[in-house]
Amino acid sequence: TFFITEELGDVLVTPVGPGEAMLVRAVAGAGKSTMLELRARRNPIQKFLYLAYNDSVAEEMSQRFGDLPNVTVLTLHALAYAHTPPQLTAEIADTITTSAAELARFTRTSPADWPRDRQDAVLRTLRRFIASADAALSADHAAEEMEPLRVVQGASALWRAIAAGNHPLDHDCYMKMFQLDSSAQARALGRFDFVMLDEAHDCSEAQLNIVVAATAAGIVVYDFHQRLYGFRGAAYIQVSRDNS
Repeated sequence: TFFITEELGDVLVTPVGPGEAMLVRAVAGAGKSTMLELRARRNPIQKFLYLAYNDSVAEEMSQRFGDLPNVTVLTLHALAYAHTPPQLTAEIADTITTSAAELARFTRTSPADWPRDRQDAVLRTLRRFIASADAALSADHAAEEMEPLRVVQGASALWRAIAAGNHPLDHDCYMKMFQLDSSAQARALGRFDFVMLDEAHDCSEAQLNIVVAATAAGIVVYDFHQRLYGFRGAAYIQVSRDNS
């Protein structure tokens, strides 16, 4: 038996319209995932997409949702991967790398222009852009670097090469490509009435944007005390007292 608190009851019955997203902040053990399950069970006509941050959560929730034909369970990365052109995902690296020779070729400059510390700055800048919800890479993503204009030049050229399939990408790259591709998102999410994002405290701004910007209704649940992936760009969700 699961006891429904007053707060959880409010979340269950609060209407969320197309294009709207309800943000739910609650501590560990408060029943966030159970609330999502109950919402789907109480609305069998609606089609739900449950998005998990990682495979282990997706596997657990697949079992809990197993008897519900109106619920599809995926990880965010599986959703993005399935709607990324296969030629771009043919070779996936553990992480993005680059070299002086590659940056020189992508920017039509000299390898001498890209010493090791500048290569590292290029990669840091590119990762900030990939984790963000921003549509374009800019000097803001290189704000902490020396020579930001040169660093942005290298990061932008490297990103163009990755997006064109001319340089190996990692899993966060195709997630970013999906976040930037409104047509792919429409194909992926268009058949669902409701998108539910669990464990959102470990998601990047790019990942959050996929759900918040969706045309379907959305529920995003999180607890920053459980946040583990800040080092990979997990974002703090900005909420007011009215929607938390």
